[in-house]
Amino acid sequence: MILTFLAIAMITIFIVVLAKKKLSIFGALTLIPLIFGIIATFVNKVPLTDMFEWIKTGLFYSVNAETGKVSMGVISPAIVILFVGTVLRRHAECRSVRSVVRILHQKSQR
Repeated sequence: MILTFLAIAMITIFIVVLAKKKLSIFGALTLIPLIFGIIATFVNKVPLTDMFEWIKTGLFYSVNAETGKVSMGVISPAIVILFVGTVLRRHAECRSVRSVVRILHQKSQR
């Protein structure tokens, strides 16, 4: 129950921080989960080193020992999102990037 509350609070604070532009997306994606991970370790009364195992498990691909199936970690989608955001920010003055952004914006308005 407490972890559910922490997860909802983390998402809420993440949205508020981004909406008020207090942190960049990369900073918010890094710092806010780290802070809530530290809080979760204290709430569950587990060693702080367990948090790093959670991070490793969540970031990288993992293989189920019984079935041999590979499950994707979150690092791949997160890197793609951060990369695309960085490229778009860096090349915002480029006409071709502006036209792609305008087309995507128009399609999202439909």
